Amino acid sequence: MGFFSKHKTNSRSHGGPEADAWFHFTGIKKYFNSYTLAGRMNCVLATYRGIALIFLDFKLRSKKTPAVKAT
Repeated sequence: MGFFSKHKTNSRSHGGPEADAWFHFTGIKKYFNSYTLAGRMNCVLATYRGIALIFLDFKLRSKKTPAVKAT
């Protein structure tokens, strides 16, 4: 049966909300995976947050340490 068929044969092949139910993850894989849209979004957001934290760490550390004066 092709794409234009009137009969729905398999919910996994058609995508949509039914396709997300096919993957039963537990633990951290439930939130960070590459199979579901929410899982991919969580991976991207975690990456952006990590980069922002590293940037802020370097920025705040540079303000706290005074420059050494060479005389």
